[in-house]
Amino acid sequence: MSGIGKQAKILSKGQIEALLAHAAHTRNPTRNRLIILLSVRAALRAIEIASLTWGMVLNADGTLADTLSLTNNASKGQTGGREIPLSKGLKRALSDWFQECGEVKPTDRIIRTKRSATTSPRSSSTCSPAFMRIWDLSGAPAIRADAPSSPMPPDGSQPLVDLFGMSSH
Repeated sequence: MSGIGKQAKILSKGQIEALLAHAAHTRNPTRNRLIILLSVRAALRAIEIASLTWGMVLNADGTLADTLSLTNNASKGQTGGREIPLSKGLKRALSDWFQECGEVKPTDRIIRTKRSATTSPRSSSTCSPAFMRIWDLSGAPAIRADAPSSPMPPDGSQPLVDLFGMSSH
């Protein structure tokens, strides 16, 4: 353990809307919207987003659950696993992506590229390049790639977690 982490940058509602608006015009708008919402609504780090499998969000009958069951191996160390309630918007984004993906297995990664359904969570090709471009083009302020996730701020703004850095901290 390296001690107290740095606070994540906080995005305003307008900045989130700018990111989502820009993502809508990318080559993979449904997937990119989902990645943004997983970051700002579920406060997931990039490594956690890249590690998500369909089994973490599906019920036994194959329908979307109301919570995301983040396992220890998909999160930060031995005790990083947690249950995360899915907001209405995040669940809708997951549903849209689920439908777009077609038939999936519980072990399939949720976030994948067009070229590979088994992209490594440590691979910078999973989230980083696309979202650095989205971030830059959206006009949002510069961010730190090493920012850990933070709790939801009381003023209603959203945390921006390690969406772009693929580090394992």
